[in-house]
Amino acid sequence: MKLWYKSPAETWIDCLPLGNGKLGVMTDGGVFREKLYLNEDTLWSGYPTARDRGNPDAGKNLSKIREAVLKGRLVKADALLRSTSLGEESTTYLPLGTVVIDYKIEGQITDYSRELSLDRALAVSAFTNEQNRIEKRIFCSYPDKIVVMNIRSVRKISFDVTFQAALECTTTVEKNLLFAAGHAPETVYSINPLTLGAPEYGGKSMAYSCGVKVITDGKLTDGGEAFTVEDATDTLIVISAATGFRTFDEMPDTDADAVKSRVAALLNKKFDFDYLFERHLSDYTSLFKRVNLKLKRRLPNAAEYEDLPTDELLAVARKGTELPNALVELYYHYGRYLMIASSRTGSEPTTLQGLWNKDVKPAWNSNYTVNINTQMNYWAAGSSNLYECAEPFRRFVKELAVSGKKTAEQNLNASGFAAFHNSDLWRKTTPAKTDPVWAYFPMAGAWLANEVYSAYTYSAAYLSAKKDAPETREVLELLQSACAFLSDWLIPYKGCYITCPSTSPEHKFVHNLFFKLSADYASAIDMSIAWQLIENYKELCGILGIENRLLYELSEKQIKLFSLKSGKNGLLEWHTDYTPTEAGHRHFSPLYCLYPGNRVK
Repeated sequence: MKLWYKSPAETWIDCLPLGNGKLGVMTDGGVFREKLYLNEDTLWSGYPTARDRGNPDAGKNLSKIREAVLKGRLVKADALLRSTSLGEESTTYLPLGTVVIDYKIEGQITDYSRELSLDRALAVSAFTNEQNRIEKRIFCSYPDKIVVMNIRSVRKISFDVTFQAALECTTTVEKNLLFAAGHAPETVYSINPLTLGAPEYGGKSMAYSCGVKVITDGKLTDGGEAFTVEDATDTLIVISAATGFRTFDEMPDTDADAVKSRVAALLNKKFDFDYLFERHLSDYTSLFKRVNLKLKRRLPNAAEYEDLPTDELLAVARKGTELPNALVELYYHYGRYLMIASSRTGSEPTTLQGLWNKDVKPAWNSNYTVNINTQMNYWAAGSSNLYECAEPFRRFVKELAVSGKKTAEQNLNASGFAAFHNSDLWRKTTPAKTDPVWAYFPMAGAWLANEVYSAYTYSAAYLSAKKDAPETREVLELLQSACAFLSDWLIPYKGCYITCPSTSPEHKFVHNLFFKLSADYASAIDMSIAWQLIENYKELCGILGIENRLLYELSEKQIKLFSLKSGKNGLLEWHTDYTPTEAGHRHFSPLYCLYPGNRVK
């Protein structure tokens, strides 16, 4: 079971991804020059207080905004939201750097292949150069917290190993160890044209380090900042990295030498490829081999499709006439592979780009966009029997609930916890900047709590009805905090309970023929998230035999929640039949009631 190609990757997006939750690699399988693009999951800009960038006066203006919305003065409400209730963008997930291998070979290249074995989590590229066969194998070990690359050839070859830094750093060589040590910037301005600017470094910048160890049967020399390997047939390259990150609410270590020492401790060991691979394979297959998928319906030429390179298999599907089972099965298992590679116990959860990012200024800061993207990353974790891989997500939401208490109080005059649409390593919960259409989504925390509960239903604690399990208590505490916020956030209006102001993430409607706005009341997604949160809380309280005032209040409000309605465009996205500005919008927010919620069955 593999992805495979007949040529090296031409661009970063064509590379093969590897990861162990902590370290990520995109490998291009190059022939004359090979690149390993590296990431470390805690390498972000900023520091804890960087998340407190909301408007401290937002709550004082909430009543004015609500009054404007409910009186139909939506232009005024939009202006008030922009001027009083938004904050700053999140911090940025950053690239670690690139290990570059320049092979000193000439002549014709034949019999090239490049593959990613999904059932072994191993990338292999191989080719023939004149009468020499060269093979490279790469994997990321979760047990040993390292990246491992083995370069083997029938005849002796030579190559250079260098490190190309993405951030400011110092590169040194010590014996057979190549180190890069430096700092992440305090601030990275996004690709938004309004905020262009160079990354800013300062005294609070988090330290980081990357180490590369080379073990070879050839001759190893260094040129001060790089290695040269000569006349080798078997070379092992081991990579590790670390940052000064401590916890989401603690200032990071800014001492690059101290972080470098931690990396050195990981690399100052004896390494054997076969031993390391056995440990990696045992760990990986314990997760991956839990599930298999074989579709029964077979096309007449199914065997022919199964033998196609992955890019050619995709080309068949793009024609729109046939969808080979081989591609569907591969797609399913590739998703499971990416989950294991990017999210493991103790790591950070997957960002917008998973674990892999090559840009210092990535699109949308490569952050946690919690108006759907972060949740969606983990939808299949439980159903594909990868519950352990969702641990970073559950921990992420638990930590958001801590920082989100201030946000609920300061921005929304509510108890419990709340989060808006963007978050980061430092668990930002305040609104972003510029436009309420994406920045103002106070129901993100409630949605996240629902997803934690959904994941919990796949746990041993839930399935075996262990009421006193620590995990059960944590889920209960999280739901109670989210419900406390919801109970305060819902307001009575014309015999119903509504949310106000309310948006449908990243989509606008036409108001008074001219204005394109986003703030209304009782959007379909808001009301469905609210219903689902109450339903989940009721179910868990029933399981645990809990009765309390909060449960009673929310049960009464659930009965009176603003109803979902239909209009000329189908299910209404907002409280009334506005004309959407973008028909077929990429976010299907009104359908939350169908999935991942179950308000409509």
